[in-house]
Amino acid sequence: MIRRQLNLHDWKRRLLGKEEYKPFPRLEEREPWEQLPASLKASIVREAEASLPFAYPPLTAVMYMEFWRNGNRTRYDLPYHRRRRALTTFVLAECIENKGRFLDDIVNGIWCICEETSWVISAHNFHFYDRSLPVADKARHDIDLFAAETGNALAWTYYLLGDALTEHYGPLVKERLAMELRERILEPYASRTDMWWMGFDESVKLYNWTTWITSNVLSAVLFVEEDDDRRIRAVEKAAYSLDRFLLTYHADGGCDEGPSYWNKAAGSLFDCLEQLFVATGGTIDLYGEPLIRNIAAYIFKAHIHDRYVLNFADGPHKVTIEGDLIYRFGSRTGQSDLMDLGYTIARRWGTEGVKQMQFFSFLRVVPALFNFSKLLEHGRAAAYPRSLWLEGIQVMIAREAASPEQGLYVAVKGGHNDESHNHNDVGQFVIYYDGEPCIIDLGVETYTKETFGPNRYDIWTMQSSYHNLPEIAGVRQGAGEGYRASDCRFADDGQTTSLELDIAGAYPPEAGLDYWRRSVALLRGGTPAVQVTETYRFASEAGEIALHLLTGREPGLQADGTIWLPTTEGKGLVCQYDNRELEAVIEARVITDEKLLQAWGETVYRIVMKPKERCAAGQYVFTFRA
Repeated sequence: MIRRQLNLHDWKRRLLGKEEYKPFPRLEEREPWEQLPASLKASIVREAEASLPFAYPPLTAVMYMEFWRNGNRTRYDLPYHRRRRALTTFVLAECIENKGRFLDDIVNGIWCICEETSWVISAHNFHFYDRSLPVADKARHDIDLFAAETGNALAWTYYLLGDALTEHYGPLVKERLAMELRERILEPYASRTDMWWMGFDESVKLYNWTTWITSNVLSAVLFVEEDDDRRIRAVEKAAYSLDRFLLTYHADGGCDEGPSYWNKAAGSLFDCLEQLFVATGGTIDLYGEPLIRNIAAYIFKAHIHDRYVLNFADGPHKVTIEGDLIYRFGSRTGQSDLMDLGYTIARRWGTEGVKQMQFFSFLRVVPALFNFSKLLEHGRAAAYPRSLWLEGIQVMIAREAASPEQGLYVAVKGGHNDESHNHNDVGQFVIYYDGEPCIIDLGVETYTKETFGPNRYDIWTMQSSYHNLPEIAGVRQGAGEGYRASDCRFADDGQTTSLELDIAGAYPPEAGLDYWRRSVALLRGGTPAVQVTETYRFASEAGEIALHLLTGREPGLQADGTIWLPTTEGKGLVCQYDNRELEAVIEARVITDEKLLQAWGETVYRIVMKPKERCAAGQYVFTFRA
């Protein structure tokens, strides 16, 4: 898409030189910084002031080894990211204030980060080395997500503060920045094609690593690389990787990694496209491409209400969405609904929204600072379509009303069990009521070595039995692309939106199924309801069936064949089923993982319904109403 329009001569003609590339004002260009809203400036400065003087936390060899020893990544990751968050905050505060009082802490941060043996975090070390190696190799610099993020942070520091660093500390600090960026980012990027996220191995499926890393590497290339030929070749290489990434998408732009990864898949694609747009004086402009527009629009489609998003796969159900990013992507692609969503989110957060950005990347926060006033002047809140069908990733979304805090919301997926950040969840559905979760998708625990290891599906949250799915003949869904939905049929007549699909193919042969047709429908006429219909037949002998529903609040079994499903105090849904055929029990699962504790609290609940008699074929209907 990008490279096919250009050859090397075009890049030479279009790409601005290093001294010409000035996407935002530097420290010494005072007027734009002074004109930022006073409340916004004060918010950034307050955060920096609260940390003065900052003790950059140590990063030891033993901390790095913990991932190799026991799978823990947080004891290294957290102080690693604290260092970078502090540096970014101090740089922004100095640009805003220009009094020099943050410079010593900035230099300390630069020095600490430059002295790290590797910028690759411990959990990603095995992407480049044999798993038996507990630490990184100083003699070889690889580029993972956070080596790239680090390169971006230092490249922007070099650009924004370079002259001030020289004025206050002599030339060596700025030179050290350039030297480390050349050694750790620019040289390995220029000389290697073996890092899988680059896309040169066409057998490897690309995902968020490609755009996330490429966007950060582009900052280092555009701000620091002195040699014009090397800059041009690096940008051309980036275009190749982005084209390979785009080939992984269906035409509808659906992100099978889920909306929490949209931020660093599609969002970082936007970061790349913006840098190419600005660095070529606006002559490389792909924002009108239908695929780019659809990739951008996915986040609007997957947004439920407030911080709630449709969290199939590894994503949490509640995320901090970057309103400015969505607004600017919508503005570039000419999509007003995205701009409306960006404004709605930004209005909710105010000045704090800028500081909520994940990893506090200069690529996001600097544009957000200078776009802040324009964004809040937009003034139109988001409204949502009542039904959506993403055929490529087989996701249906349906709402009772256009207002996100009113009525029923249901989403269901087909797909297969080898999607990016996959859970074994073909046929999974969620239900919200008045903008609050009712029938839920748990998400994922804190990442450890096991999360992306060979035993991934031994983790309970990855298994189909801890999704809203049946267990059949004691068998859960299988892992792999061959385990998939078939015969998907989406329908919408204005009153009813439904998806019917056969999920039998998601189970291994020992389940003994001929078919298992699941239909999920939102009925808007009369008393609105979500209706889930399970129609099955075994190939021969009838097997045991256990139907599951997951909730975040304790449900209540009623004698009349209903289950009370609370959402918030005094509100919720009633699930009606045939208690002559099915016997229901409630299981409480105590949560110990910190990430799930923050998402759901100390307990989640699984409703298990089993037929009172085994049948070779049958049908069960569940109706959810307010």
